[in-house]
Amino acid sequence: MLVQIRGQRCRALRNITGHQGLVRMHTTGTIECETNNLGCILIMVQWDGRFRMYVFRDEIELIDRANEDERQVA
Repeated sequence: MLVQIRGQRCRALRNITGHQGLVRMHTTGTIECETNNLGCILIMVQWDGRFRMYVFRDEIELIDRANEDERQVA
């Protein structure tokens, strides 16, 4: 289980297709919660400017906020 992931920023590692639409690789979002469904860990992500969708842990990576802030300044 990921510890205290609510509110953390993440990025899609590949294109993710769901019933609400397509999240393209490198799209960023904010993690809302984590749930266990029949032994599978699912993470609810609010994708920036888009919809909310559950994804698997291996479909996203956490973004280090310090590194993200440095990139925005440059």
